[in-house]
Amino acid sequence: MRSQRSKQLFIWVAVLGFWGLSSAMATPVPASDVTLVDRNSTASINFASDAGMYNWTVDGTNHLNKQWFWYRVGNDRDESPLNALGLMGVKVTNANANPGNEHVVARYGSLNGLLVELSYTLTGGEPNSSRSDLAETITLTNYGTTTMNMHFFQYCDLDLGGTPRDALVQILGGDRAEQQDDGFAVSETVVTPYPNHCQVGYYSTILDSLNDGSPTTLTDANGPIGPGDLEWAFQWDFNLAPQNSFIISKDKSIVPEPATLSLLILGGLAILRRRGRK
Repeated sequence: MRSQRSKQLFIWVAVLGFWGLSSAMATPVPASDVTLVDRNSTASINFASDAGMYNWTVDGTNHLNKQWFWYRVGNDRDESPLNALGLMGVKVTNANANPGNEHVVARYGSLNGLLVELSYTLTGGEPNSSRSDLAETITLTNYGTTTMNMHFFQYCDLDLGGTPRDALVQILGGDRAEQQDDGFAVSETVVTPYPNHCQVGYYSTILDSLNDGSPTTLTDANGPIGPGDLEWAFQWDFNLAPQNSFIISKDKSIVPEPATLSLLILGGLAILRRRGRK
């Protein structure tokens, strides 16, 4: 009992000490459900449940049903949603001149010494541009005394244009997911490190595999598939030594679909021509 309490105290001291390094502009958030705001975009995340990120609204249209994370330590058990690790705190920051908080950090921890930090930064576009960007960093740290055999998953279910049925999804090169529908295109690029596995599918095949009580390894089916209610996921497998961290960096963006973008450009050129004749 004493050793368990000592380990718990060590973890909390480590977390709170690191937490204290945050910007003075950061504000503690008592609620676990946070909405980020920047220009034409909002993003909502429920850090205390596997609802996870459930809203990414751009120019009034929500393009996201669900994005969240699952983890497994070893191969003799099933995956758990990240929130099962235990939410320790959430902070939001407004780091630019635009109204609203566009940055959030959430931290999770457990008695076995695993700590996970999620960081989201939302960058909205100009009004009616259909453009938005979401940068994400996930840091996993082992504050325990033994190496952890980690398996970490990101799951995503986009509903482009606000409807479940989308035209196409594929994963290119094993580290870039692309989805298109209704005049919109979303891409997510894993900056580092390269995922060990990936998978595209029709809802809710992948989600069910993460919640079925058995260990999951993504199939590396990369598509393209569609149309339909589409989903996709990445998986990282790694050994996390004591006092070491593993950092995943990703960037997700939404833009007008190439054909739609061409029409917007042509429309803009036509307006300029009419103005030139006056």
